[in-house]
Formats: sequence, structure tokens, C-alpha cells
Amino acid sequence: MLAKFEDQYDFIQTFIETDNKGVYLVRHKSLEVYRVLKRSYLNSHDAEALRAEGTFLKSLTAVDSFVPRILDMGQDGDFLYIIEEYIEGQSLKSYFYKNKTDISHTIILFRKLCDIVESLHGNKLGVILHLDIKPENIIISGDEVYLIDFGNAVYKGQKSIGCGTKDYASYEQYMGGTVDERADIFALGKVLCYMLFNNVSDDFIRTVSEEMGKVPAYLINIILRCTEKNPDRRFRNVKSLMEELTDEAMKPSIETIGVVGVRHGIGATYVSMALVRELSLKGISAYYREENDSMDAWEILKVNNKSLDACGMYEAMGCKIMPKLSDALLLKENKCRVCVVDYGVYEEDCVPRLVKSDKIVVVGGDTDMTRSKTRQVYDDLKAMSDTYLILNLSKKSRIECMAEYDGKTYALSYRGRPKHMYQRLLLKPKGSKR
Repeated sequence: MLAKFEDQYDFIQTFIETDNKGVYLVRHKSLEVYRVLKRSYLNSHDAEALRAEGTFLKSLTAVDSFVPRILDMGQDGDFLYIIEEYIEGQSLKSYFYKNKTDISHTIILFRKLCDIVESLHGNKLGVILHLDIKPENIIISGDEVYLIDFGNAVYKGQKSIGCGTKDYASYEQYMGGTVDERADIFALGKVLCYMLFNNVSDDFIRTVSEEMGKVPAYLINIILRCTEKNPDRRFRNVKSLMEELTDEAMKPSIETIGVVGVRHGIGATYVSMALVRELSLKGISAYYREENDSMDAWEILKVNNKSLDACGMYEAMGCKIMPKLSDALLLKENKCRVCVVDYGVYEEDCVPRLVKSDKIVVVGGDTDMTRSKTRQVYDDLKAMSDTYLILNLSKKSRIECMAEYDGKTYALSYRGRPKHMYQRLLLKPKGSKR
């Protein structure tokens, strides 16, 4: 610690200390309050970063309650120093290590971080880019979020001082290229990924869509868009990111049940529509959506002389039906609580979409070839999502086949309906214990 301050401050703790720089926790003897003392050797790169940090923190107004306040800045011999407010709390990294945080609370914390960054980017004296947003530089204190360590910060248009932190620095920043607000947006995406998955590696980001069964799809899509390698494909600013976050979070939750058969003609479409009818009888609004190439839903429409409504659906055979439609169509939002999606015959390329479902129903059978395929498909999907099995069986093999599987297995007869399966699969609210 600098000798100049020994009469004014008590030394409490060393955070960082090298030949060129030091960061210390100190306590003011008269005021009995904690401060952070930072010093850097004048002829070092660290002094440039420390000077920048002091300059930026002094210029902030809109977010001054959520960043450390500068209390003193100057030179003592060969060292530059700043004294700043000490924010009591724990780093976001430590907070998420020690606490089990649900998704709703995670979003609240992330929004508060976004508010700070948006204010930095909207600073009246010029856009401030932090360029080192990471869990270690985010402090959680009670219900509030603070952003610290402005050593890498620059005004937009200035050359960045450092390359940031690996895994959190954008590609253009890490390579020494031109940076703007989208570099901080990249880091925000990585921080959100850390908060949700405790993993931010590029390899994990590339496969993060596989986690959609655990985290809402819209949050994963936000992560993927924030962390695009090409900055032109990211959110253009923090405001647009937060609008996406708010709009998606406010949308009513529609539970999805994905249905897939192990072969053609096994009964996936029959089961899908039967699920919709059963839900409707129980007072739960639901609709059938065709997500395969059979075009059966279009045939039903023609045979029954129906036409699509503004939601892209029609009613026939006791249920609401949405045939396969172009993604480009703009449809009116429907108010159904459950969507039963018919994926047709199981194929590898449908798995990424199928596992996004809240529940999966596999329709299998009991012939020698079908039996083997049923076991394979059921085991594969069961490992990835909440999966049920309906066996289209002959009466003779029913007991034998049912004994091979666990308690989420039900027998199907075209003359009846697997009533107990509907009760367990459909009548429990999302999130309830099974």
C-alpha cells in the first residue's frame, strides 16, 4: 500500500499485488467506512488502464449508483492511484456458485445488468464501452447489481486498451479490431449463458440448443444471437435485446407435446388427434399441428370441405387442426393452452425440434422389427426429455411387451383409448410432480 495513506487508512486485505500494480481493501480511520485503493506504476500499461477507469467513473451520472464512485485520484511518487467506493457483496460468479437461482430470478438480475450497460452506451458525454463484462466484474449486493472494473473501458471510436477476457471478449475485440456496443452485447450473452448453464466455452455455445428442454427456448435464442461471431448478426443495441427478453417472457406459455411413430402406419397421427380430443373433453384448449410431410391434415381439410381461419386452423373430427404451413405466413395468435405436434415417423433430423417439447410421446409396436426400433427410439428420447411410450399391440402380446418398459408405458387399441395415460400425461399442470 502507498505510504501516503498509512495515516488515513487501515489496511484490511490485498486483492491483487504485483510489482506494477496493487488493489487493496482499506478502511478510513475517521469515517470508519471501507474503500478500495488501486495503484499502478506510472510507466506500466496498468497505469493507462487505471487512468481510464478513473476518468470514466468520474464522468458517469445516469448509472452512478450502480458503479463505484471515485473519491480521489492522483499521483504519489512513481505511482498513479485512485480511491473508489467499496461495494459490499459478492461477485456474480461466487453468487451463482453458492446459490440455486431459478430462471425468473436469473432474468431479473440479467435485466438489471442490461440496464447498467444500456446507460453506459447512452452516456451524454459519449458512448462508453465497458469491454470487460464478466461474472467477476459484476457484484450482487442484496437485490442490486453493480458493474465494476472499468480498466478496459473506452469511448466509442477510441482504440481499445486491452483484448478483454477470454470467453467473454468478442471476436473483433480479441483480434484487435474495431469495436462498438455489440462487443458488450456479446459479453452480455456469455454472462447470461454462464448464469443459466455455468459454461461459456465456444464448444458449449455451439451445442447450447440441445439444452432447450431445461431452459426456455427464447433465452437460448437470445444467447445465440448475442454471441454471433459476426457483429452484424447480433442485437444492434441493448434496448433491442431487452425488448426481446421482455416480449418473449410476457408471451403466454403453451405446453407442447411432441408425438412420433417408429414406422409408417403405427398410429402417430391417430394418437395425436386423440390427445387433442381428450384434452378438449377435459376442458383444456388444445390443437393438433402437423409437422411432417404426409399432408394428411390437408387431405382432411379437403374431404370435410373446410377452410383455414386467421390462426391457420380448422375444426374437424372433434379437434382443432393446423396443417403444415409455410413459416412465412403471418397468423393470428391462438389462445390454446396445449399444442400436440405430430412429427410423423422418427428420423434423426427431427430430434432437435422434438426435444424442445415439454413432453414426448413415442408410438411403438410389437412386431419383431418394430419392437427393436421402439426400444431404440424410446431409450434415446427418454435420456433427453420427459418421454412416454404408447404401444400399438395385439392383445396376445400386450402383457409380455408392457413388462419390458417402465411406468410411462401404455397400451393402445383402436377400439378404445389409453385412458390412464391421458390422465397422467395431460391432466397434471406443468412443473407438478409425477
